Amino acid sequence: FDISTACKMFNGNIPQSNINTAQTVYDRGVELLRQECKKSGHRFENLIVGYNEDIQKFWGNKIKFQTK
Repeated sequence: FDISTACKMFNGNIPQSNINTAQTVYDRGVELLRQECKKSGHRFENLIVGYNEDIQKFWGNKIKFQTK
């Protein structure tokens, strides 16, 4: 099942172990986004804004966001 379903199941009280896993997945996503930007010539700084907005919808302030 997807992340949004999991978030709803916990009703905002997500266990720290799940938050840690989400942080790891987020960090890996940022790494892959950087690599893709280097290959495609897109500006990472522009794309990370949208990525962070999407993640914040699911996790709020529980994830440490990267901007650079």
